[in-house]
Amino acid sequence: FAVPTAGSSPEGIARGSDGNLWFTEASSNKIGRISPTGTIVEYAIPTPNNAPYEIVAGPDGNLWFTEVTQTSSGTIVDSKIGRITPAGVVTECPIPNSMPYGIASGADGNLWFTERASGKIGLLAP
Repeated sequence: FAVPTAGSSPEGIARGSDGNLWFTEASSNKIGRISPTGTIVEYAIPTPNNAPYEIVAGPDGNLWFTEVTQTSSGTIVDSKIGRITPAGVVTECPIPNSMPYGIASGADGNLWFTERASGKIGLLAP
């Protein structure tokens, strides 16, 4: 299935509580949703020029994703964990100077993520 935004660089993908698959578009600052029949809808992230990477279904029924903005020299400008509801509403939580990348839903009901810049593992309670 072709992603509507050319050059969007799809990265992570996860099954949502709504029965659809959700994916990140690192080069277009969007989150996409694809239905089992192949219908794709894209949702813009509120912060301009952020790159969403990984995405996971959270214990709260929403999808959670990592996002970073870097300069061309690699300096981290913005680091966040985002949440998108099955209705497509996006909210963001700043994670300063961390460069979050991987994200997983733990058996404890929390979200766990890797911080590339700090060399740490982060925890977020949804």
